[in-house]
Amino acid sequence: MLKIQEILQKAEKLEYHVQDRWKCLTAEQKVYIYGTSITAEIAYHALKKNSIQVCGFINDNIEEQNTMKHGIWVTGLKEIPQNSFIVVSVLEKSCLVVKKLLEKGYSKYIEYAMLHFYKPEDFTIPYTIFSDIIRYSYLDILENFKKYEFLYNKLYDGKSKDVLENILNYRVSLNSLYFYDIKETKEQYFDENIISLKTQEIFVDCGGYDGEVSKKFAEKTQNQYQKVFLFEPDPSLLQKARKTLAGQENIVFYQKGCYHKNGTVLFESTGNMSGYVSEEGTCQIETIRLDDAIQEATFIKIDIEGSELKALEGMQRIIRQGKPTIAIALYHKPNHLWEIPEYLYSLCKEYQFFLRTYTYSIPETILYCK
Repeated sequence: MLKIQEILQKAEKLEYHVQDRWKCLTAEQKVYIYGTSITAEIAYHALKKNSIQVCGFINDNIEEQNTMKHGIWVTGLKEIPQNSFIVVSVLEKSCLVVKKLLEKGYSKYIEYAMLHFYKPEDFTIPYTIFSDIIRYSYLDILENFKKYEFLYNKLYDGKSKDVLENILNYRVSLNSLYFYDIKETKEQYFDENIISLKTQEIFVDCGGYDGEVSKKFAEKTQNQYQKVFLFEPDPSLLQKARKTLAGQENIVFYQKGCYHKNGTVLFESTGNMSGYVSEEGTCQIETIRLDDAIQEATFIKIDIEGSELKALEGMQRIIRQGKPTIAIALYHKPNHLWEIPEYLYSLCKEYQFFLRTYTYSIPETILYCK
């Protein structure tokens, strides 16, 4: 049973909890930054702006140690006094750092997510999805807790329920340790404990990127598939996908994005996996309803940087008529965690829902429907 009351209590106290952690940080004399990446740079300047002196940087890579950044030393963790206060600037594997700190006896720390939540204008994040999840998820949970209870009850197995509960606990506490026990080791999109591929599959790759997922699908089926439809609106990425899948038979490429309508939209092209539809986009892309592009599908993968719901609206016929297996990203917007499953349930009440996450952080939470 989902412990929703405990989760709601944490959500209500999150602002006060983070404020207390900030007060602890500002009272410290020995402050170190764990990490030397771009967020460590941002943290250094933000701490300096807030009159907090940084004594040093921590990096586990021996080659980075005994060097200097901003006139202070980069050292290994073992060189740092245990009573020091540590700012964990690592984002995607923050829970591994926190676990290490606790195991080594370092109990005073604050994670970058909390700093971004408290002072987003100072402790900025280069990735929109991280920022939205960190800053707004607790409000979504407070407002839509009944939706999360409904989803919890619709999830098919105990592991899915554990994943959802831990994700919710993270979102109302910003404690990354909740990710530690739920990271999946199976292969993303093709989790063999959930997905059973057959011969003559018709695979749709919405957000084809460089073609690697479609290539993996072909390998998994030993090339015994009927057709692959790859949709990728970014021309540079589509070119990479064509190269990745060169020589592969029965693949149809679309330089279009899957959407709820046919036409054009503004798009922010980054040349990598994080290109997305945006009103402030710097270029235009063509979009198409999947229902208008193809007749049927047996397996649809959807990971399109926040446009997943719009894409689903454009494939209602295919889902209702054929009940294809679906693997869809749920991590780009706070409300997607419940809204996407709710919409899919409205289209096909026979679906079994499975939830898995494939990193130690916010990205790569996937809903499987079969």
